[in-house]
Amino acid sequence: SLVWQLTLHTHFHSHTGGGAQLEACRLVLVMDQEMKRVGASLEYPSSTPSGQRAMCPPWICGSSHAFDLIPKAQAAVEGKLAVRRLRAMLIQQVCHELTPLFVDSLEHRSASFLCSLDASFEAVVHMSLPGTFPDLPPQLVVQSVVQLIDRQPLLENLPDMRWSAAWAVKDMAQYMVTLISAHLPVFRKNVMLQVQAQGPPAAAR
Repeated sequence: SLVWQLTLHTHFHSHTGGGAQLEACRLVLVMDQEMKRVGASLEYPSSTPSGQRAMCPPWICGSSHAFDLIPKAQAAVEGKLAVRRLRAMLIQQVCHELTPLFVDSLEHRSASFLCSLDASFEAVVHMSLPGTFPDLPPQLVVQSVVQLIDRQPLLENLPDMRWSAAWAVKDMAQYMVTLISAHLPVFRKNVMLQVQAQGPPAAAR
């Protein structure tokens, strides 16, 4: 068999730490001697997480050519990188509005933020970005900090968002911050009702 390889270079600048990174993968074509059977794949360094790897466009025997596949493979790699870059930009924008406690600076899929309704109530908001982002919105979960039920914090999912993948990143971030701010009073009320229903802690024996 014949093996033909081409290295595809891409640049990724992390907006949440890590700086600019040069990333590379190889487009590999494995052909038989008569070039009737061709296998195409994208090979990444073993350290590359699976979520950062693009799928190689298929090689269609009889209608594909190596020089046709190169731009398609490059577009697939760049498209995967563009989504990752978009996740990083969104998290960065939310970090400008809320106090970050944790940021996934490698894959940019999750972050946690401290939110204060007033001096008497704080909550942590956990944001996770699905694999289908930006077609589907991030998932937001709010967690109590001081108030506990059976020694566990209370968790509550924020209501479903109206969402458009066509929004600018700044508008996505501002919409989520507005939604969080509007939900915090509701969450505090729910937390206080559950704490009151629990009653005072039993005296230690």
